[in-house]
Amino acid sequence: MTSLLVSYVGTFFKKNRVLALVSMAILTYISIYANPQINNDYLVYESAYEAAGRNNYFEWLYTLLGQLALKHGLTYLDFRLWLLVFAGAMLAMGLFRLIENPSFVILAYAVTAYFVDTVQVRNYVMLSMMVFAYSFLKKNNIINIVIAVSIGFLATGIHSLGFIFLFGMLFLVLPLKKMIKLFFVGIGAALIVQLLYFVVGPAVIVNIVAKIGGVFVERANFIDKVTTQYVSVMSFNSIQIIVLSWLYYILGVAMIFYEVKLQIDADENKDEYFETKFKLILSVLMVGLIGLSFMNISLDYSRLVRMVFIFELIGLAAFKKKRTSIGYFLFRKLTVIFILVVAFYAQNIVYGQAFIESIPHLVNDLVHY
Repeated sequence: MTSLLVSYVGTFFKKNRVLALVSMAILTYISIYANPQINNDYLVYESAYEAAGRNNYFEWLYTLLGQLALKHGLTYLDFRLWLLVFAGAMLAMGLFRLIENPSFVILAYAVTAYFVDTVQVRNYVMLSMMVFAYSFLKKNNIINIVIAVSIGFLATGIHSLGFIFLFGMLFLVLPLKKMIKLFFVGIGAALIVQLLYFVVGPAVIVNIVAKIGGVFVERANFIDKVTTQYVSVMSFNSIQIIVLSWLYYILGVAMIFYEVKLQIDADENKDEYFETKFKLILSVLMVGLIGLSFMNISLDYSRLVRMVFIFELIGLAAFKKKRTSIGYFLFRKLTVIFILVVAFYAQNIVYGQAFIESIPHLVNDLVHY
């Protein structure tokens, strides 16, 4: 709660990054010392870490780091500590490079997806590295592109989903108008793919994804996980998650486009990276469409939509209209709060009590108190 208060106060200061850094540090501390008894993945990661020298269950870089840490006598908790400190630093630096005041993003991320992401520590480290990598792409030059791709590639060595974010960088070669057209075509395509699920069934779609993914992903059990674990039966609960994920994704997109249009129409002192930042956010939003396309096959793909959500938050912070009327101020506040409520519910509550109890501290406290 202290972290939330600090980050909330920080939203009132346009360029104050100290409060954002303090808030990020508190969140990192809480996530490091999460109770392993309520963290479902803790024991899985601990056992994999202790066997790091004997198998390659996880991606190459995560395995290599685990082997080095184990060789130097670190326990899994020590290893997790350094991973989360590193990830917190990557996320903070990425946010500082992209927006003037990251307190809003940290606050919104904390009350929606942060603690869910840090349960699966590889997921969070990869995402933080990708935020940092994408921050270099606001400047369109060779050096920055090489740095961004290099960091992005390293992130794929932590979690294979990083390949999808790496793929998203390719969209940046397109002119902005073509990107926008492709994005809206992508929304239609995502809806069509979901409809195909009911026509041809999940097996055909999943096998195609597995064969394509198996070419690029090194993780030994990738195809097996895609064709077995990443297939689920439709239920009322899964329909809720799909609908709510579409809702908070589309509302976030609509708000970003609306605020970008307002700034262009008003010709407000846009910074020199206005267009490249918009293209950057748009390229990641396209990545989110991949997750939305396959949620009918398995709810595991909802994590991709959840990870893209932090870039939506960055977009909402980056393109906030500077001079506003009281009416617009209230409209924006209420809309953003509604988006956060829907995202919190879709990313946490819908999964049920057992899932909620596996999330460290914050979400559990919010639900019960």
